[in-house]
Amino acid sequence: MAESNYIDNLSQCNDDFSSLQVIRSPPPSRRVTLVSDMIEVVTTQEHLVKMLRRQDIHRRHHLRLNANHALIDLSGSDNDNDDDYNKRKQYLLNVMTHKLDNVHEEMNNSINILFDNKKQVEELEFAFDVLTKFINNIDYANDFVKIGGFYIFLPCFRSEHSSVRIKTCEFISKLVQNNPYCQNKFMENTNCLKLRALMYMVENDNDNDVRVKALAAIYSLVRQNIPVFWKFIELGGKDLILNSLKTPINNLKFRAVIFIYSTNSQMDNDVLELYVDNGVVEIICSIIMDMENNVESLYHEMVLLTLNQFMHLSPVRVKEICSSVEDFMEALISLRDAYSNQPVYQKEKEEVLWLLGKLRL
Repeated sequence: MAESNYIDNLSQCNDDFSSLQVIRSPPPSRRVTLVSDMIEVVTTQEHLVKMLRRQDIHRRHHLRLNANHALIDLSGSDNDNDDDYNKRKQYLLNVMTHKLDNVHEEMNNSINILFDNKKQVEELEFAFDVLTKFINNIDYANDFVKIGGFYIFLPCFRSEHSSVRIKTCEFISKLVQNNPYCQNKFMENTNCLKLRALMYMVENDNDNDVRVKALAAIYSLVRQNIPVFWKFIELGGKDLILNSLKTPINNLKFRAVIFIYSTNSQMDNDVLELYVDNGVVEIICSIIMDMENNVESLYHEMVLLTLNQFMHLSPVRVKEICSSVEDFMEALISLRDAYSNQPVYQKEKEEVLWLLGKLRL
């Protein structure tokens, strides 16, 4: 079957990556937690929850103070003897305390489910949904790392179910985005296996949605993290982005454009030559030439913004490249005329007009 062939190829993409096959997840009855900057293996979930509860004392204390203050403000009364007021306040405090006490337990239960290869695909997907609802809180996102949550990624990358691979990539995107701690922890590995696994999936997965989600996860991983970005480039990221730009898969192509636009915005001239020297401007010109008929309208503005960004950063060089692309000016004029007949394309038309003005100088 195609799915099983993908899993076999994933494990053998290179000598280092093949070591994924011998990595074993910790048994479900064991969890790892960080206590006083030391790693301690905990053999029962009850013991784990008890220790993690200590980490929440300070957090819970402040939440209680805030809850008290909020309830007093909302009540419109300072009368602590009011039975209804006290009941409302106690109810809220009980709910908040119960939730804090059970977050790590719920996360551990979901992690254990994802370790169990006998679980149904629906159970695996639901486990990711449970984890996702917590990691929007940066403290719990970091706690997920400390209790050994990163161990689930490699087994889930190897899942025969494309929906599980998609959920894994989506979860990583949310976990690491704008979170330097999780970004750096994701890379803590001499061979960067997890990043390399994502890169392999972008170029080789037989499900296009998985490829798109894997590139989105890489984008979140390198965003606002310059050392991680350059490590990605060192591992072959430049070619991966170029190949994604050239793909006939529009969603993957668009994700690559977003990646380029974002990294240009972060680092300006530090990455300009990396892209310009490797033909990115020519590829974006070719995408624009096909936009009138072959590229979804949703993507037009971002593609035009990206080329105009290059023009701002290096006007002489990019103008020279654009002028050398055969029929590019004619394609821009045709695109301008097409936009004139459709008011919804006002922003796109403005980008085209600006670009035409620069190229005619």
